[in-house]
Parts: sequence; structure tokens; C-alpha cells
Amino acid sequence: MLLYNLRLAWLSLRRTPLLSSMTVLGIALGIGVAITFIAIRHMFVSDPVPSMSAGLHYVRVDAWDPLKPFPGTEGSGAPPRAATYRDAKAIVASDIPTRATLTFPARPTVFPENEDAQPYKARTRCVTGDFFPMMDLPLRFGEGWDDETDAAKETVVVLDDETNQRLFGGEDSVGRRLRIEDREFTVVGVLAPWKPFLRYWDVINSPLGDVEQLYIPFDVAIDMQLDNAGNDYGWGSGNGNTWEDYLASESAWVGVWAQLDSDDQRARFTAFLDAYALDQKELGRFQRPLNNRATPLLELLDEFEVLPAQVQAMTILSFLFLLLCIVNVVGLLMGKFLARAPEVGARRALGASRATIFLQHVVECELVGVLGGALGLGFGWVLLQWINAMPIQLAFTLDGEMLGTALILSVVAGFAAGLIPSWRISSLQPAAFLKQS
Repeated sequence: MLLYNLRLAWLSLRRTPLLSSMTVLGIALGIGVAITFIAIRHMFVSDPVPSMSAGLHYVRVDAWDPLKPFPGTEGSGAPPRAATYRDAKAIVASDIPTRATLTFPARPTVFPENEDAQPYKARTRCVTGDFFPMMDLPLRFGEGWDDETDAAKETVVVLDDETNQRLFGGEDSVGRRLRIEDREFTVVGVLAPWKPFLRYWDVINSPLGDVEQLYIPFDVAIDMQLDNAGNDYGWGSGNGNTWEDYLASESAWVGVWAQLDSDDQRARFTAFLDAYALDQKELGRFQRPLNNRATPLLELLDEFEVLPAQVQAMTILSFLFLLLCIVNVVGLLMGKFLARAPEVGARRALGASRATIFLQHVVECELVGVLGGALGLGFGWVLLQWINAMPIQLAFTLDGEMLGTALILSVVAGFAAGLIPSWRISSLQPAAFLKQS
């Protein structure tokens, strides 16, 4: 029966090519715009690192000014977005987490070994060795480094693929030497070609943007006195005049991540943070109420509103546009179906039931919806390519989930557009049809 109705629907579309094209195009425009913004929203809210996100926790302690909350948190009561240097070092000294890492961005000068090449500033991430397995960074050559390397403050570096292409022609450069500022670093790893949608490890500044070009040990960067290239939240009497004064100040600029894989770990680590804060209170710091947090990655992205409000608004507007397209298609289908009233009247007079007539026309509407959805996917892909061509440092795509979403929207749109016209044509009395013949 379904195949029979599909055949009738196809013949009906072919009999009125102009009108049929308009109905398909109406659905396609609505689906194309809707799926574009659904795909954009989907990429912002999707799990950026499914293999590790359940255990990844961002650690914050409240060492802020006792007289006022951290800026922007007046309603939520959230602690500062980053930790001071001394708090960060104390936190990662705990043996409770499976792994833990410190992180901050820098922009040191790189001196290529080719003397003809100009030195340049490189986007650099200063981390501890646990960063690579925690964040699940893909390595093409070599590997990251271990705790012993951190403890020995060895000058090692991991390059991204683009930098490896630029400096070493894309070959396996593990073991090669690279001068960064006034020190020689040994290449121990090279990332695979990789462009994650979010730099989920950098919530202090912004998770949007290109990945870093270099990754060097945190303590080595501190010894080199590399300036923090990200946000720096400070209060009190200032940072002092020396590097040591800055490290001892209340400036919060270090990101702290802990891998907590069980409820017991999370409970013990929370107790550790509270005990640390109480110890600091006795030293005259941490004068605000206890407000320590180890926030899971997905909750953190939601708390920090990684999804822009504009994207949320445009997604809602795209659905309203799809609804407007459906309303217009309803009018087109109504006129088309009622124009074949004599034909339907004859079928009803020969014994066709209302349900049969209704089903036939609903199937035709669903065929319009599916065809419109397929064309709409093409429109959506073109729109995403146009958006990607803008200088936004993001890459939006249509994945398998979005293809499924487009199919569902197509079926729903086809049914919504055809419900009233199909019910209308099937509910009129045969005598009213026959009078028109």
C-alpha cells in the first residue's frame, strides 16, 4: 500500500512540476536555515572530548577580595576563574587525582634553525606532563613527557603539526633541537593534524580559536619568566616589582585540572580543597566563605556560557523561519489538493474511504518533505561553508547526527504542512466533488 501511495505521490508531483517545485523549495529553505543553526549550536554543546570528559574537573578556590565577589559572579557566587601560582602548585601536589595539570598561555619568541627564517612569536601552552593524556591530544610522532621530566625541569617541547611542517618540513622531528627565547629545547612529540572545535582546556580565556603551536613544561616556563598571555585576575596591593613578587601575589592566572574518576576521589579531593582553604585562612588568606569547586568539564562549559547567546537566539529564529515556510507550503498544498476535487470525488464514489484518501495525500506531503529535506541539507552545507569562510577561527560541519536531525525535521515538516490540506480534501462529501466534474 505504501509503495502504491508513493507511486501516486510521484505521479502527482510530476503532473504539476512548477507547483511541486515551489512546495519542495519552501520546505528546503526552512530546513536549510534550521539545520544550519542547529548544527552550529550542536557543535558548541557537544562533548568535546568524550573519552575523558567524565573525569576532567576544573579546580577553583576562592582566594579573592573579602570585600567583594569576583567580577561577574555576583549572582552565581562562583569563585575566580583561575588560581594563583602558589595555590595552583599546592593543589597539584595532592596525590588524590589520577592525574593533574597546570596550564597557562604564553607567546615566546621562536628562533628557527634555518638562519634565513625570521624569528616569530608562537602561541604556546605551558603545561605539566599529565596534560597530554588528560586532554587526549593526538600525537603523530613521539609522545609527551612524564613527571620525572617535569621534576627535572628538562627543556622539552611538543609541536603542533603546522609548526612541524614549518620548521622541519613535516618529517619526524623527535630529537631535533629548537631555540625558544634563550634556551634550547628538544622536540619529544608532534601532534597529528588536528583542529578541535573547542580548546576545552582553556576556559580562563576562551575555548574558541586555534590550538597552540608549542607545548612546554610549566616549571620551565616559570624559570624562563615567560609572561602570561591570557587573562590575569588580581586584587590587593599589587603584584610587586619582581617575578618572585608576582608569583607570591594574589593574581589568579593559572588553570588547574584534575582527573577524578570515581565518587570517592571526588569526595576526598573536595575535602582536601576545603582543608587547604582552612589552612590558608589561618595564614590570613581566603577570608571569604569556603567556596571551592572541582567542576566537571561539561558543567563548566555550561557555567561559562560557551554557547553564545546569539547562537541560541538564531536557532530559535531559524525554527520560526521553518514554521513560516511550512505555513506557506500549507497554502500551496491546499490549493493543489482542492484543484483535484473531481478526481477525488470519483474515487470516493467508487468506494475509496476517507482514510485512504487522507493517507494518499499525507504520503505525497511526506515525499515533498523528504525531497525538501535533501535539498535543504545542500542549502545548509553551503551556508556553513560561507560561515566558515569568515574570519571566525571556527569550522562548522554537518555530522551524522545532523543528517538524522534533518531527516526527522523533513518528516515532521512534511506532515505538518500536509495535515490540514489532506484532512480537508478527504473530509469533503463526494457529491460536492462530483458537481464540479
